[in-house]
Amino acid sequence: LIAYYVAKVTVNSDFLRDYLSSKLPSFMIPHHFIQLEAIPLTSNNKVDTNALLKLHTAVVDESGLSYESADELTQNVINCFKDVLKIDKIDLND
Repeated sequence: LIAYYVAKVTVNSDFLRDYLSSKLPSFMIPHHFIQLEAIPLTSNNKVDTNALLKLHTAVVDESGLSYESADELTQNVINCFKDVLKIDKIDLND
C-alpha cells in the first residue's frame, strides 16, 4: 500500500506511520509514503494513476531491495507471486 500526499513541508514517514497507527488497523498502514508537490491529473482533472505508478516504480527501484539473499523457499514464493500477478518486481511487504 502506498500513500501519496501533498505537503508544504517535508514530513517524516515514521511520523506519518506512527500517527496512522493510532487511527487505523495495522493492515491499512501504507508501506511507502511519497510526498508530491501536486497530485498528477489527467486532462479531465482526474488523478493520473499511470503517473503515480511510474513514481512508485522509481521509489521501489531506489530502495535497493534485493532478493538474491533470500532463502530458497522465500525465493520460490516470490517467483510464484511474480508469475501469478505477471509483474517483474515485487516487494516482500506487498
